[in-house]
Amino acid sequence: MKRVILNNNRKIPGFNIYVKIHQFIVERIVWPYSLERDSLYRMRAHILTSLLIASFLLGSIALVATGKLIITKNAWGLAIVDIIGLILCFVLLLVHHIRFELRAIFTLLGFYIIGISVILSVGPISGGPAWLFTFAVLAGVIIGNKGALAAILLNTIFMVITCFLIVSGWLGDEFKHITSIPRLIATGVNFIVLNAITAISVSALVKGLFNIYLEKEELANRLQNERAQLIVTKSNLESEITDRKIAEREIWKLNQFRESIIDNANIWISVLDNNGNVIVWNKAAESISGYTKNQVVGHRKIWKWAYPDKNYRIEILDEILSIVDNKEVIEDYETAIQRSDGEKRIISWHGRYLIDDNSNKTGAIAIGRDITEHTLAEKEKEYAQKVAGEHKELALVGQVAGKMAHDFNNVLGIIMGNTELGLIYCKDENIEEKLKLILDQTLRGKNLTRNLVAFAKNQQPKHEYFKIAKKVDSVLNLLRNDLEGIEIIREDQPVPELLADPVMIEHSLMNLIQNSIHATGMKKNSKIFIKTYACDENIYIEIEDNGCGIPEEYLDQIYVPSFTLKGNNDNTRSYDSDIKGTGYGMSNVKKYINQHKGSISVESEFGKYTRFTISLPVIEKELTDIEIIDNIKKEKNHFEKRILIVEDEFLISKVLNKLLTRAPFRHKVDIAPNGRVGMDLFEKNEYDFVSLDYILPGNINGMDIYNYIRKTNKKIPILFLSGNIEFLESIKDLKQKDKILDHLSKPCPHKHYISSINRLFDKTIS
Repeated sequence: MKRVILNNNRKIPGFNIYVKIHQFIVERIVWPYSLERDSLYRMRAHILTSLLIASFLLGSIALVATGKLIITKNAWGLAIVDIIGLILCFVLLLVHHIRFELRAIFTLLGFYIIGISVILSVGPISGGPAWLFTFAVLAGVIIGNKGALAAILLNTIFMVITCFLIVSGWLGDEFKHITSIPRLIATGVNFIVLNAITAISVSALVKGLFNIYLEKEELANRLQNERAQLIVTKSNLESEITDRKIAEREIWKLNQFRESIIDNANIWISVLDNNGNVIVWNKAAESISGYTKNQVVGHRKIWKWAYPDKNYRIEILDEILSIVDNKEVIEDYETAIQRSDGEKRIISWHGRYLIDDNSNKTGAIAIGRDITEHTLAEKEKEYAQKVAGEHKELALVGQVAGKMAHDFNNVLGIIMGNTELGLIYCKDENIEEKLKLILDQTLRGKNLTRNLVAFAKNQQPKHEYFKIAKKVDSVLNLLRNDLEGIEIIREDQPVPELLADPVMIEHSLMNLIQNSIHATGMKKNSKIFIKTYACDENIYIEIEDNGCGIPEEYLDQIYVPSFTLKGNNDNTRSYDSDIKGTGYGMSNVKKYINQHKGSISVESEFGKYTRFTISLPVIEKELTDIEIIDNIKKEKNHFEKRILIVEDEFLISKVLNKLLTRAPFRHKVDIAPNGRVGMDLFEKNEYDFVSLDYILPGNINGMDIYNYIRKTNKKIPILFLSGNIEFLESIKDLKQKDKILDHLSKPCPHKHYISSINRLFDKTIS
C-alpha cells in the first residue's frame, strides 16, 4: 500500500482545493462583526461549513439513490423536502449577508424537517429518528447548550404528538407494528433521554475542548509573552554585559593609554602613596635618576640622595611634601640630585597631593624636569651673546677700519707716486735715502691696509677644488725675494683636492710664511719647514720655523685683532728693527680657517721654534666606494626622491648633484643658482626635500626661501648648508620650533650631508 504523507510543505492537490473553498466559505459565513469574529464562533463556523458542504454533497447522492423508492412509493413529498434542503444548503453556503445564528437555525431546521418528513413518510422504522437525533446533537455543537435544549424540546414535542397520533389512529395503517402503548412511550422516552444526554454532552464537550484550546492558547500566549520578555531580558542582559565589557575594555584602553603617556613622557613622573612609597615610576625617571622601576616601586629609600661634599642627607620627598602642606602645590622648585652612577643633575620639581572625592589625601605626585642641560644652555647662551656682542663690535670696528683703509690707500697712493717720481729725478744721496725710507713706509702702510680690508670685509668663502701643494708653490713664488737666504724644506704627501676659497687659503699661507720669514730674520741658519698630509678625513698643513718663537704668556693672544709682538711691542728684540706688524694677520688667518670648518693650533718655544698646524676637512668630489658601503650599512637610506638644491657655487652644486643622483640613492635633483630661481622652481614642481644655502646672490637669501616654503608647506624637510656666523646664531631657536629643519656648516663631508638628509626623511615619516 502506498502511504501518503501530509505536511505543511506538500498536500494532495484535491484536498488543497477543498481547503481553499472551505476557507472561502468560512470567511463569507463569519460576518464582519466582533461577535462573529469570536474564536468559538469561528470554530463553529468551520463545523457549520463542513456540515453544509457534506449535507449538500451527501444529500445530492441520497436523492439520486432514493429516486426509485420515491417513484415506486409515490413519495414525492419526501423528494420535495430533500430538494428544498439542498437548495437551503446551497443558499446558506454562498449567500453572504446572513448572520451566523440564522445560518445555524436554518441548517438545523432542515435536519429537523427532513427527520419529521422521513418518519411521516416512511415510518418510525426508518432514518427519520436518526435525523432528529442528529438535529439535537448538531444544535449542541453549532449553537451550544441552549440550542441543544431547544432541539430536545422540539424532538419531545414531536414525539408526544406522534405518539398521540399513532394511538388515536390518525396516522392510519402505517404504524400497525406498534402494538403496545407503554412500549411506544418507553421507546420515545428512551430516545429523548438518550438524545438529550448525547446533545448536551457533545455541547459541553465542544465547549470544554474549546475552553481547553483557549486555555492552551492563553498559556501559549503567556509563554510566548514570557519568552519574549525573557528574550528581551536576555538581550538587555547581553547588551548590558556587552556595554560593561566595552566600558571595561575602554577603561582598560584608557588606563593603558594613560600609563603609556606617563611612561613615555619625557619628564620625570612619579606617584607616591600616603606612606611615601613609590607606586608609579616612568622611563624618564629611570633615565634621569639612574634607578630602574624594579629598584624603586614599593620603596621609599630612593628619595634619599647623598651629597659627598656635605655631611647630611636631604629627603626630597619629605621636602616636597612639607612644601605642599603649606602651599598645596609647588612649582619650579629646583634641587640637585645624585644619580645612581654618582653624576649630579639639577631637577626642577612640580608637585601636589592627590585628593579623593571625600577630600582625603591619597598620595602625592611629583613631576621633575632635568634642567642640567636647558642650565648649561643658559650659560652657553650668555657666552654666545657675549661673543655675538664682540662680533658686532668687531664688525663695527671692521667697517670703520675698512673705510679708513680705503681712504688711507688713496693717500698712500699719492705719496707713493710722488716719492717714486722724486727718486727718478733726485741727484742728492741724502734726499734719495729719505725718499727710499718714505717709499718703504708706504709699502708697509699698503700691507697694513690690505690686512685691515681683509679683516673688515667678513666675506663668505667661495669654494672650489684645488691642490694645496700648488697653492703653497704659488705663495712661495710670490715671496721668493723675501725668502733669500732661508732654507725651505718641503714634505708633500699625496692628499685629496681641497674644497675651499683659494684666495682665503692663499692669504692665510702668505701670512703664516711671512711671519716665519720675520721670525727667522735674526737667525744665521734660517729654516722653514712646510709639510702637507692627510689623516682622519682632514688635510693638514704644518708651517714651522727655527726662528725667535713666541713667549708662552702671549700664545693665547696671537689671534686677537691688532695684537702684535713686532715693532714697538718687540720687547725681547727678537725681530729686525725694520719689521713692523699690522696686528691683523693672524686674526684673519683664524677667521678664514674657522669659516672653512677647520682648526689652527700653535706650538712654540721662545728662542727655538714656532709651528702652526692647520686642519681642513676633506670633501671628496663624490662618495668613494668605501663610503657608499659604509653609508648603506649604517644608514636607513631613502631613494628616488625629488630634491631641490639652492646653491650659488657651481662646483658645490655640481658635486652635490652627482652625489645624490648616482647609485645607490638615484634622487632626481633640480639646481637653483639664486633665490629667485629657487622660489620659481618650488612653485612649479613638487619636491620631497630642499637643500638651501644661506648667502645667495641678489636680495633673496636662504631664510627668505625658507619662510616662503613654510607658508604653504610645513611638512617638507629642509636642510641649510651654510657657515655664516649670523645664520648659525639665528638657526638655534628656529630648529627648536621646526623639527624637520636642520643645518650643516660648509664645507661638510658627504656622509654627513647624506646622513642629515636621511635623518630628516625619517622624522618626516615618523
